[in-house]
Amino acid sequence: MSVRAMTWAFAQEDLKPGPKLVLLALADRANEEGLCWPSIPTLARKCSMGERTVQVVVKFLALCGCLQISEQFVPGTKARRGNLYQLLLARVTPIGCGGGADSAGVGGADSAPGGANGSRGGGANGDSASIDSSVKNPSGEEKSAPRVALVVSWREGFGQVWACYPRKVGKGAAEKAYQKINPAPDLLDTILRKIEAATHTAQWIKDDGEFIPHLATWLNQRRWEDEYPAPSPGPARSFADSMLRGNG
Repeated sequence: MSVRAMTWAFAQEDLKPGPKLVLLALADRANEEGLCWPSIPTLARKCSMGERTVQVVVKFLALCGCLQISEQFVPGTKARRGNLYQLLLARVTPIGCGGGADSAGVGGADSAPGGANGSRGGGANGDSASIDSSVKNPSGEEKSAPRVALVVSWREGFGQVWACYPRKVGKGAAEKAYQKINPAPDLLDTILRKIEAATHTAQWIKDDGEFIPHLATWLNQRRWEDEYPAPSPGPARSFADSMLRGNG
């Protein structure tokens, strides 16, 4: 632990509790030059946050000038070893790091959805990807700054969609359709919820899912904007449920 790094981290008074906690966790691992390389799971445990929440906060801290991130690789190979963090100790007070970081789902382990674009909760499996920020003008008054939207990578988002979509055909075309949309976290959450709702419809249940469209078609036609009726009580099961539980 570097006393210099910890003192600097504590001095960042514009940070909200969530980002400041992550910054302190990084400073706790830093040397006198402000270098550290803790893993995301380690930071998540130290801060009692979900791993994805920590990833978003780290990117936010980099955007507002608290640190720089670089990748580490196994010597002589292209195998990635994790991130190297350089705390920018010369920076007295980072600009643009205040505002509604907590209200946007970065304040703790189980944050609720929030933000203009929405975000999934910051728990162990949550996505927290939108952070409001504010800056102070010379008179000391706060004024709104542009929203910083930090989204999960398209590959990670597509992986979630593909995993929950019951008809797994045409993956390449589906990837292209998803990339074209490149949904923000709130839209990704909507897509996942609408797929779940669609699995309970008669069209998707009928004939063991024969009439389920390809995922690429579903995405290209913006079918997440369709209205799906609430599942009716009864013995009917969705095609996805049938696949998981068998036909017995």
